[in-house]
Amino acid sequence: MNKKPDNVIYAIVCFKRQPLIMFLIALMSFTASIANQNNAIAGKTQLVTVEGVGAIINDDKAGARDEALRDAYRRAVEKGTGISIESETQVDLFIILKDIILARSQGYIRNWEINEECVRDENLYSVKINAEVVNGYIEKDEHDALKIIIDLMGNPRFLVLIDEKNLDTDPPYSVLETELIECMVKCGFHCVDAEQIKQNRRAEELMEHVWKGNSDVAGKLARNVGADVVITGKVYTRELPVPEILYESGMVSCKAYASVKAIIAETGKIIDINNTEKVYTSITGWDAGIKAIKLCGKNLAQELVWDIPLYLGPSQTRTVELEINNIGYSEYITLKNKLCALRGVVHVFQREWQAGNPAIFDIKTIFTAEELAARCNDLDLKIIKYNRNKIELVKH
Repeated sequence: MNKKPDNVIYAIVCFKRQPLIMFLIALMSFTASIANQNNAIAGKTQLVTVEGVGAIINDDKAGARDEALRDAYRRAVEKGTGISIESETQVDLFIILKDIILARSQGYIRNWEINEECVRDENLYSVKINAEVVNGYIEKDEHDALKIIIDLMGNPRFLVLIDEKNLDTDPPYSVLETELIECMVKCGFHCVDAEQIKQNRRAEELMEHVWKGNSDVAGKLARNVGADVVITGKVYTRELPVPEILYESGMVSCKAYASVKAIIAETGKIIDINNTEKVYTSITGWDAGIKAIKLCGKNLAQELVWDIPLYLGPSQTRTVELEINNIGYSEYITLKNKLCALRGVVHVFQREWQAGNPAIFDIKTIFTAEELAARCNDLDLKIIKYNRNKIELVKH
């Protein structure tokens, strides 16, 4: 087992025994230490060979292979950077630190190849890979690395819905929506067509709820078209005062104000928020507004295509919601202990129990919802349905 450095132990002690201010001081000290270590070796490339394994459950070799590939990705990043991803998440403090620091700077795989794969010990699928690991932040032009992460995420489907006005007028189509979709598709994301939603008879009423920030409605619309994540937001333009130098040119300047957020469809959880403003000058106010909106789209897309994998990607844990019907309070408490004991479960958060209503857990895990659902079969629970972010079960 790797020995944790003294400053880590100090951070944990402060977290448990001292006031909040002492914890914050320790946290900043640890953050600076990690940042200095990363900066010293940032950009270093290393070739590694690692083996990943996945459990074969209910004879699902394909699911086990996917799990093995994700395990291999984590192990390769660990070996190439010297940072242990899974061990750092065993203490609550490090769950926080990893989400803030390590997920954005620990390293990534630029490319890989499988050199061996087989079924081992009847219930394990093994995949051995050669990987090129880069230490540090993923650069914006590393599209091959991004596509690897998207594939390992299970190629989630995205829905983009934007409320757009150019100089207080509804355009025939959303320029920002188009820009975001084009950029995401180019980077390897799978986007679904929003037109079938907009043709719904209640579309206008539902959209009003979305524009007002109702994440639940946005999630429902996304689920209706099979999307895992919905990106929704607003953009509008305002004409700017004409500078004296442009008085005789006839040119007009417009400023676009855009804000978007990414929401997990099943749970309504917001995983990313971005805002931007851009100015453009053209021969008409309408054209200047369109061009300013396009600039906003390019800027926001560059942030979204990299931010979202950091929340959903394979190199870190994810949160899956468990909704369990027909379970008493004592069973709810007992079940938490059983869930904590499952391999690959980092932490179990008790969210809600009320007689007559489904009990709720949030599970922080290295597994996908599908992999976690398969493991729940051994806990005397029957699966009703599951998707990427939520599992519905009932007590036998």
